[in-house]
Amino acid sequence: MGLRVLSICGGLETGLLALKELGIPVDEYHTYEIFEPAIELSKRHFPEIIHHGDVIGADFSQFKGFDLVMAGTCCQSLSVVRQENNQVCSGLMGKSGIFFEYARAVKEIQPKWFLLENVVPKSKTDQNIITDNLGGKFLS
Repeated sequence: MGLRVLSICGGLETGLLALKELGIPVDEYHTYEIFEPAIELSKRHFPEIIHHGDVIGADFSQFKGFDLVMAGTCCQSLSVVRQENNQVCSGLMGKSGIFFEYARAVKEIQPKWFLLENVVPKSKTDQNIITDNLGGKFLS
């Protein structure tokens, strides 16, 4: 029996590719993604993916009990390399705030495992907020 997986901001769905490369069977794979070129490419390579569109305000109750919830949420406003102005480098108050949808999914679904791939935040405050929301620790 394979995993039931929810991916948030999965882009090209390299998470599914990694699971396949590792030989981990996947029975069901759902994703929330809005970037059309990424959706088109993932559909071409992984026609079994079930796409759900925009994650903002999504109802996660249908995924209760899934094995794995993973995400590669936006890093633009968290990254230390984006320091040109406060509008771009606004931490979790900017584009990277989509993290909170992922944290909500993890809390509501209560999966066996969760995985968040992102940059180490430039702000220690943002790093602590992420850690506090997920109860994990940063591996850098």
